[in-house]
Amino acid sequence: MKKASTFTLISLLILAMSGFVLVSCGDDDDGVMERPDYTSINYKLALSADLLRFYNIKATYVTVSGEEKTEDVESESWNKKDKVDGTHHTTFRMNVTATVKQPLPKISNDIEAYKFVCEYSAESYTKATSANREARVTFDKTVKKDNLEVFLEENDTISLVNYKKNN
Repeated sequence: MKKASTFTLISLLILAMSGFVLVSCGDDDDGVMERPDYTSINYKLALSADLLRFYNIKATYVTVSGEEKTEDVESESWNKKDKVDGTHHTTFRMNVTATVKQPLPKISNDIEAYKFVCEYSAESYTKATSANREARVTFDKTVKKDNLEVFLEENDTISLVNYKKNN
């Protein structure tokens, strides 16, 4: 009998608690959540160590305010963010080029092949368009050590990224 009343008491307590969980805490908005009003762009590059070893990399990009900037890229991971309050209509662009270093770095006898890779992404946001992301591998080439000098001579300048987005 004592077990039955304890079970009944626990069941009633659970039932009472579930009523609190199911009750709404506020009014329904019957609408869509308002998006924040700003404009942003985030450019990213991921480059292989071999690409950076044999090439000088330059990135030219456009900020939210429409200003064009050019920077040397000297690390495997490069990132540029720009954010401005309000809606700004601009064309986002990022162009990345690679030019063979002079003098040419020494070719190692210990390495059988060199990997030249460039991946990029560009993430933009406006209140009207919400978030947009584009990402891709734009260059991916493996070159055997015996063919490296010929490859570098034939590819003394490479266009790695040519991104353009109107917002």
